[in-house]
Amino acid sequence: THPEALDSADAIVMLVRFRHWDDDTNKRFEAAVNRGVPIIAMRTSTHAFSGLKGTYEKWNYNSSGGGFGKQVLGETWVSHWGRHKVEASLGVVEKGAKDHPILRGAAQIFANSDVYEAHPPADAKILVRGQVLKGMTADTPPADYRKKRSTDKEEQGVNEPMMPIAWTREVKNEAGRVNKIFTTTMGAATDLESEGTRRLIVNSVFWGLGLKVPDKANVDYIGDYKASMYSSKGHKPGVRPSDLKL
Repeated sequence: THPEALDSADAIVMLVRFRHWDDDTNKRFEAAVNRGVPIIAMRTSTHAFSGLKGTYEKWNYNSSGGGFGKQVLGETWVSHWGRHKVEASLGVVEKGAKDHPILRGAAQIFANSDVYEAHPPADAKILVRGQVLKGMTADTPPADYRKKRSTDKEEQGVNEPMMPIAWTREVKNEAGRVNKIFTTTMGAATDLESEGTRRLIVNSVFWGLGLKVPDKANVDYIGDYKASMYSSKGHKPGVRPSDLKL
């Protein structure tokens, strides 16, 4: 959205990657965060910023503190845990989290994007873990190989344990206010074809704003929706927002 919208935003919904905004936009974003608005962050937002200089260099995903992702959301970019574009993710609700309002009405949670390696801090409440699948559809069996974690180089079964793919935090910001945080490493355009995954994100907005989460929120598409496969060079040049008016 336009940077000026941040000045009156009641919540921040992020789906960004390696942004290097100008200082004015960074300042508006920081002010919104410091007002204590809830933050809903999807997939690549763990590594939202790169190449920033000066005041906002601390937000870069590869900064010494892990950037905005690690400090606020709970994780920065670590690695593709499942094989990219080969192994999809099936959501498995964390033991003890099934009654969390964000999960309300969410039956199958599926993402055809891969599981990210993620190690949220102890203050995070894990809601969903990602079962790495052998294929790209929800009906394929779980993967069963072993691999080394990037953090400590220790080997484990790829699903033993499964990596977190959705969690919440409450974080005190630099202004002393608390932001309610929902982070998910799902969120590619194709992931949103899963009703359960859409419901998770919609529910998180209700939760973040302190509103009652419906028993079954309306997550129907407005208009037609058929996502293109995610790709770093998969965009359609020349498309303007006005072309996508519903």
